[in-house]
Amino acid sequence: MGLFAGIYNLWMANHYPLQKKAMENGDIISIVAEKPKVHRE
Repeated sequence: MGLFAGIYNLWMANHYPLQKKAMENGDIISIVAEKPKVHRE
């Protein structure tokens, strides 16, 4: 597993549920996670 995949999995497990709830409450507009164009794994 590469570095990005590990960080992304942690983000999905820990931060995404909180951000999704904030989006449902109207506190934030959208959630975006993008992989860098140049990333060495």
